[in-house]
Amino acid sequence: VIELILTAVVTWWLYVQGPALGRRLLDLLPAAERGRIASRLRERAGALVLGTAGHAVAVGTWLGLVAWLIGGFQPVLVAAVGVIVCVMPLLGPVFVWLPLASLLASQGHWAQAVGLAISAQTGALLVGWLLDRRASLAPLQGTGPVLLLTLVGGLWGFGARGLILAPAALVLALSAWDAL
Repeated sequence: VIELILTAVVTWWLYVQGPALGRRLLDLLPAAERGRIASRLRERAGALVLGTAGHAVAVGTWLGLVAWLIGGFQPVLVAAVGVIVCVMPLLGPVFVWLPLASLLASQGHWAQAVGLAISAQTGALLVGWLLDRRASLAPLQGTGPVLLLTLVGGLWGFGARGLILAPAALVLALSAWDAL
């Protein structure tokens, strides 16, 4: 609980003081590279937030809605699990709808199970396709497994703080590599 409170306080402080801290750090760089590195950092951070968090929220909400409409499952619980699981790119929505469809099939509701599976997976693919078309996610193309490893490593090494520190470290590392 203390780690969660400290994480929230540090996150809020970085939200308020982050731009000033960023400007100070950019002032240490050569003048010719400042603008390019700053814009690249903004691109990567935006792509990480929209590409990962936005996708997870959209797909998790879709899974909750479909599970409620077709199977009568608790939509908030399914959506919450869906958001958490969809942040981890190797698990995805199948981790949510497969047990639900299996439960429906074991109760003899085969049509509902197939409908849930098709609707959930089709909706998740459609959300991913729409986000790829609407947002420029090229800065983080192919970093899904690396993001998963950073999240797991951050959670393991730093607890709740790692869920914030790990993606920030990934963005900084990718930007530093790009700058080099």
